[in-house]
Amino acid sequence: MGDAPVDNSLIVSQKKEDKGLLLVFIFAALFIMELLLRIYIYPNAWQWDALCYIALFSLVYACLLRWVSSLFSQAVNYALLLVLMLGITILMEAQYIYYLFFKRPLLVYSIFNGAQIAEFSGDVLNMILKHLPQCLSFLLPCAGVLLWAWGRCQHLRFLPGLRLLLLALISYLICMLMIFFSGTAVAGAYNTYYNDNNPAQSQALFGSLTELRLDAQRSWFGFSPRDLPVSTDVEQGGEDSTDTDTLPAPEYAPNMLTEIDFDTLIAQETDRELRSMHEYFYSLKPSSQNEYTGI
Repeated sequence: MGDAPVDNSLIVSQKKEDKGLLLVFIFAALFIMELLLRIYIYPNAWQWDALCYIALFSLVYACLLRWVSSLFSQAVNYALLLVLMLGITILMEAQYIYYLFFKRPLLVYSIFNGAQIAEFSGDVLNMILKHLPQCLSFLLPCAGVLLWAWGRCQHLRFLPGLRLLLLALISYLICMLMIFFSGTAVAGAYNTYYNDNNPAQSQALFGSLTELRLDAQRSWFGFSPRDLPVSTDVEQGGEDSTDTDTLPAPEYAPNMLTEIDFDTLIAQETDRELRSMHEYFYSLKPSSQNEYTGI
């Protein structure tokens, strides 16, 4: 008897299903790592609006990871996915350990000045060993993705790759609309994303990956609040309002933060907490003086 004929349509359908499931695995891994970090460091981890933002941003990053890991040959794609997933996992673990030490999120400045952490390598190792189960838990989602991706990182053609980018764009736009219509509360999503350079609040609302993205964007390209406060000192319709409108806006110098030599302070400081404070203030953009400065 001859071999049974092979149904090529089933093989093609199985390959498409595998490619789609790989995106699901990557998304699930990113979201689970974000959720684990929230559970470990926040008492109110199950905040529904924050979980929605984190899920949407995680889908954006998952689509981009899947797209990047589909541009080349299968071996190169898997190697890229391996490096990127391990890098994200290490970042998540670093965020957790950093928060245990300093009770605040890891900043981009601290990542690129990691050589200074070598002085506390013993304390860091002890902290990792003390919280080893939590640190290992971040590896499980990454391991699941890498095991499933083995042999499934085929090169995607133009249209499937374009669909991934469109899905990322749609998820991002939905998230932006939710943030835009979230209200104007001081610690709300809108003010945190557009008006307030607060990494701790950014991580609490949008997750660790988005907090690092916002911090990198603001550190490298500067940050200006979208909504500037409106002065109400002069009553509308008063006699002084016309004269005030015709005067040029006063120019104020930046506050003295720019006059402090933070590089020297960081290099010479031996106390871990004080050095952390120097690094944090060094990463901030100084605000401008105003008409009430000095009063």
